[in-house]
Amino acid sequence: MGYWCFYLLYLVLVHQSICQTTDPTNGSFENLAKLIDKYATEVLACNGSEVVSLALTVVKNGTTVLAKSYGYADYVKKIKATDETKFCIASCSKAFTTTLLAKLLDRNKSHTFDSKVKDILPDLLLGDNYTTYHVTIRDLVSHRTGMSRHDFAWVLGGLTRDTFFRHIQYMNATYGFRDQVIYNNWMYGIASRVAEALGGKPFQVLLQEEILDPLDMKRTTQIYDLKPEGKDYAKFYYVTDEGPKEVDVQLYSTLHAVDGAGGLCSTPTDMSKWLTFHLSNGVLPNGTQLVSNVSLDNTKTSRNIWGEVAIEDDLYTRPKIPFTDVRDRYAMGWYAGYYRGYRTISHAGSLYGQLSLITTIPAESIAIYTTTSGNLKTNPQRAMSLYIADILMGLEPWLNATTTCTFPFPWIISSTNQTSSLKRLTEQRPLVDYTGTFGNYFYGNITVAMGTMENSTDKVLKFLYGSLGNFPLLPTEDKDVFKLYASPTNLFWFLNYTSEVKVNFSSSEPNRDIMDTMTVSGIDTNTTVFLRDLKLPPRTNTNCGKNGENCSTSGSFSIAYFAKGIITIFAAIALGI
Repeated sequence: MGYWCFYLLYLVLVHQSICQTTDPTNGSFENLAKLIDKYATEVLACNGSEVVSLALTVVKNGTTVLAKSYGYADYVKKIKATDETKFCIASCSKAFTTTLLAKLLDRNKSHTFDSKVKDILPDLLLGDNYTTYHVTIRDLVSHRTGMSRHDFAWVLGGLTRDTFFRHIQYMNATYGFRDQVIYNNWMYGIASRVAEALGGKPFQVLLQEEILDPLDMKRTTQIYDLKPEGKDYAKFYYVTDEGPKEVDVQLYSTLHAVDGAGGLCSTPTDMSKWLTFHLSNGVLPNGTQLVSNVSLDNTKTSRNIWGEVAIEDDLYTRPKIPFTDVRDRYAMGWYAGYYRGYRTISHAGSLYGQLSLITTIPAESIAIYTTTSGNLKTNPQRAMSLYIADILMGLEPWLNATTTCTFPFPWIISSTNQTSSLKRLTEQRPLVDYTGTFGNYFYGNITVAMGTMENSTDKVLKFLYGSLGNFPLLPTEDKDVFKLYASPTNLFWFLNYTSEVKVNFSSSEPNRDIMDTMTVSGIDTNTTVFLRDLKLPPRTNTNCGKNGENCSTSGSFSIAYFAKGIITIFAAIALGI
């Protein structure tokens, strides 16, 4: 008996030493705000070379502890960011879409998140008939269609909100339907159309009337409504060796194509209303239940595990660091996970020049939101959320301002990113052999034409795609392989620092001079094949049963498609992809 009493006492003492600390704030929200404000100021200072501005919102037990901006909204003009400065929250917008859907489905008793999309959008055609007829709203917003993301089709303005719905039938699947979670912004574009069908109004109107207005989020807007000369938002920056350089907000005019995926911009004050709403299970400050607790909780209940795609979780697991923070499951517009044994609901968002993160711990009624303007480093923001969570829960933080800035060092030694340098090599065959129009059923056409370098008469190949894609192609050391180069005045100038986009040319006939296949890799997670003079087949309607059985014609299949697909496969094998 004596042994067991001693053992239990030992466990209690160890638990107290790990999980308890003398609360320096004495439980006062005012003191909490001062402590977190001091910490955020120190973090911004030590990250000053890479972070230009920071938005921070902290909510606990329905009270806004802190809603503040730090740094410069405009670095060049030295305009300080304020509590009313708008920061763009990127994919953190997805939870707004699923919350809107939850409210509309509460009202529409004939459909649920598990309703088939084809019953709501009869014109929907996906890559195969089974997926077309069985995909549900939940499948769309929980990334389990198996289809790859193919973001550069909207980033470069190749597909618009109107055209992508006609092209989505040609998007290739990386995994089988519901076999694997694979992130896809285009599916949220379809989800926004589902909302329009349920609500009977344009998506942006529904979002404003059903969610933003009831929450009194008066300063929240869409990114494509921001003007380059505007002074009400934090500019987007990427930090080079010469200092912060602005990423033009016009770059995001194409984000309208994937409405519902990542277009919202908000202030720290408005975000406090959003966080409080979710911590209160859908209840407004006046006591009105805006969205039912059951439906809102449904959006945060995960049924999918990321597996190998888990966001950064490799850096946040024991024994590498003192406490595990895992966010490896996806619900609907939210990641689900655990930190220190507490269930967490979170989401990250990234745009070139700004990065966002929302972390909530529902059991402790805690929510933390951050957006930084600067280089795309998620580590400081996630580390910030964990430090602040520890403080709010009265636990001994394992991080401080210094280790937040250096994370994952000293626990993990990480490699230093190298900036890209411009290297021009001599081409190995006449450039005209590469010119022409190359097509892909989903993306449409890319034109490769002769042109000149900026401020030069040097002849180069030009890569032309969509409303924004205009890049020189520079030869590399590899035969028939070119590197996409963005000039200093190009909207995408930062790609030279963040990506290595390669364009490979090949011919299906070994001795043929004219290249008939072009493969593009490095813009996003996909390697995509384009074929010379590819003609897009006419969009066909399926003649199927209600559940997709007995189909006489597939919405995405034709003899021409099959023949071109065989050519694509052999070209891919030849290129080793």
